[in-house]
Amino acid sequence: MYIELFEIISPIFICALIGFAWRKSDRTFDVATITDLITAIGTPCLIFSTLITVKVKLDSLTEMAIAAGVSTIGFGIIGYFTLKLMRLDHRIFLPATMFGNVGNMGLPLTLFAFGEPGLALGIIYFTVNVFLLFTLGPAIAIGSLSIHNLIRLPFIYAILGALFFLTLEIAVPHWLFTTTKLLGDMMIPLMLITLGVSLAQLQIKNIKHSLLISLTRLGGGIGVGLLTAEVFDFNNIEKGVLVLQSAMPVAVFAYLFAEKFGTQSEDVASSILVSTGISFLTLPVLLKFLL
Repeated sequence: MYIELFEIISPIFICALIGFAWRKSDRTFDVATITDLITAIGTPCLIFSTLITVKVKLDSLTEMAIAAGVSTIGFGIIGYFTLKLMRLDHRIFLPATMFGNVGNMGLPLTLFAFGEPGLALGIIYFTVNVFLLFTLGPAIAIGSLSIHNLIRLPFIYAILGALFFLTLEIAVPHWLFTTTKLLGDMMIPLMLITLGVSLAQLQIKNIKHSLLISLTRLGGGIGVGLLTAEVFDFNNIEKGVLVLQSAMPVAVFAYLFAEKFGTQSEDVASSILVSTGISFLTLPVLLKFLL
């Protein structure tokens, strides 16, 4: 069991550590360009090539999408009242408690722990989470909902394309599959290295707030994930993916929202560092339980 856990977690740590060490050695790394590359090309290609090949029923993907939406909204409710008790501005800190790092960390973990079927389900959770992140995230920060942010998300069109081939049972052209597979395969290592670079650029400022937000995100995530999986009567893989994605640390995008729309971005940055550090300790225990 411990060898299996090491094989699942070690690639995550090593790739993130490479990014962390790269940045700390003062080497150049254009986070903005790499993030755009991941978002606009890598992620859509990974989604398309995975969904058209993995043997997961559409019903399971649909149920995971609904469960992801339910768990994310559950996070929003828990986070809102927790922040009220802590007397922290929900416009700044609610995205930090509501949205986890389901891309950079979540997708590799679902792949290494549960294989291609786990990755497919993880992608669905990721898609719903990012959909809500780029719609509700700015809405929480500035008080208004932007449809413009929604139609600019490339992964939506990748899902629609995959569903087109799946529902009509049309064979995907070989050149299209090999191209999207090749481009999609670059995404997971790039995401993990970028995570390490991003963590190397952040600093811990307010340890009290950071710790409370981190515990809310991680502890609440496990609880919300387990409860949602029980309600939907998920099998082992579905339950494992849902709980893993729900238990991810604070998303880096929460810092970007705080930086762009509000103040106290350093406190949000601290919560990313603290929650990620704690997750490195809790993930082996959580994986052992789920496996």
